[in-house]
Amino acid sequence: MLFLLCLDQREILVHNLMPGPGSTSRQCSSCCMSLNVACKTCKFCKAVQPRKLRLSKRMDKFDTKANTWVQAQKKNKTSSHLWDQAALVPRPLYCRVNLSVPVLDRFFNDQDTRPDFRLSRESLKVLLELLGQDRRHGWGATIETLVFLFWLASGASCRVVSRVFGMPRSTVHRIVHRVTEEVVAIRHQVIHLPRTAEDLEAVSRGFAELARHRAFRKAAGAINGCHVRIVPPSGPDGHCYRNRKLFSSILLQAVSDHQGRFIDTYVGWPGSVHDSRVLRHSPLYRRAL
Repeated sequence: MLFLLCLDQREILVHNLMPGPGSTSRQCSSCCMSLNVACKTCKFCKAVQPRKLRLSKRMDKFDTKANTWVQAQKKNKTSSHLWDQAALVPRPLYCRVNLSVPVLDRFFNDQDTRPDFRLSRESLKVLLELLGQDRRHGWGATIETLVFLFWLASGASCRVVSRVFGMPRSTVHRIVHRVTEEVVAIRHQVIHLPRTAEDLEAVSRGFAELARHRAFRKAAGAINGCHVRIVPPSGPDGHCYRNRKLFSSILLQAVSDHQGRFIDTYVGWPGSVHDSRVLRHSPLYRRAL
């Protein structure tokens, strides 16, 4: 009976301390004075409220686990320099890297990145250097670039990518749009026609070696077009995007060198337009004239 009585008194005490439905006040866990529900520290006895203590303990526990994992990776010499840099940046609890995500675990342990991102580790390093975004807030340039590349490589929706990386779907949506704008802004640093006579000679010589005929020494690139599938816009002009293969698309015209690297791109025309018309209106054709 005494034990049951103690339990009843404890339930009454907890009930009195916790705010009721719609209430904006609560009692201090130490001195039982009336406080606002958002108050972190009692203004009378200066006692930290239990909710704040629980959150602080959770953050300390996470920091301890993360630091232990980092030290173990450094001791085994399996961590990359990218993770070492990312681990030094202090981040809030809501944007910490989830160490249990298999994609990130494979990346930070120097495994092959091509199955997940369709890019080699060397290409990833070059892309990160070109973007050059040293963010001290959010998820960081490395994580955001990986999310963007996984979205491109898999062709999956933001819902699927958010589950893969363990982050909110709205965050994936913002990351994809922001990194896309950054990549478009630097595309001319990578995609450009040969700028010197030596570069043009190297491309021509490469085509001649591939074709094993000297006539191709006058070739400066290989041009072709492809249809990029889209959801057609609503309205009377939606049928203009339906191509000869009976699906809606926009046209991409690309020129590549002898190594298969893009040296010129032009995109945006509806799928029903002929390739020759796209070529006549492209900046490449106008510069050739």
